Amino acid sequence: MSKDFLKCILSFICFVCGLVLTLLFSFHFNATNPSCIIALCLGLVLAAIGVFGFILHYKNLMIIENMKKNKLPILARWSYKPSDFSLVKDKILEDCYVDLSLIVLIGVFCLILAIGLIFPIATDSIGLSILIIISTVILCSLCSILVYFYHVSKLEKYTTALINYHYIYFNNELYSIYRSCYMLEEIEITTGVQNYLRFVYGAPGTPYGPFQIIDIPIPPSELATAYQIKEHYLSLIS
Repeated sequence: MSKDFLKCILSFICFVCGLVLTLLFSFHFNATNPSCIIALCLGLVLAAIGVFGFILHYKNLMIIENMKKNKLPILARWSYKPSDFSLVKDKILEDCYVDLSLIVLIGVFCLILAIGLIFPIATDSIGLSILIIISTVILCSLCSILVYFYHVSKLEKYTTALINYHYIYFNNELYSIYRSCYMLEEIEITTGVQNYLRFVYGAPGTPYGPFQIIDIPIPPSELATAYQIKEHYLSLIS
């Protein structure tokens, strides 16, 4: 399962939560309670993030499917087991901890809002707060379990890195010469006991970075192909 597929699911959950939150506080709106205003704004923001996130990741998902089905030209198709490569294993565990931390932070924020609704004390506010607290705990628990098992299952399953003329599908994620607000600025090949094709993303023209590095394991027989890929991508960013 690609990370974009997981993010499509999480975007849908985000949209549903935002929609429910918006509807709840539209019917129980209290202009004198700051928590109501914040919760209503949060609901609208979550719904908007869910919609835009789903559209973006669904587009990436279609590109990944086209690469897997050879509908796009492929420069390299390398299979590997993540747990056999230290750099890949460390990156997967790091991503897992980051994703879990974000879920916890969102959950804590929702709980603080729910507790804030109790003041001033009102029967309907208390009931709404309890509903939000229960929903937050259930949804955050489900998301945490989903994210945890998603990352852990990646370690022991053989997967494939696909490299196209413009896209890189690695570690179940899609990359191009741009990654979020960063740009590909260097491509390196490290050789040794384990060979890696390294893509370095940063902010060209600034002294900051690198902001993201991906290390793709190179099969021993594919070292020449790796150098060809390096030259191709260097030509794209030069």
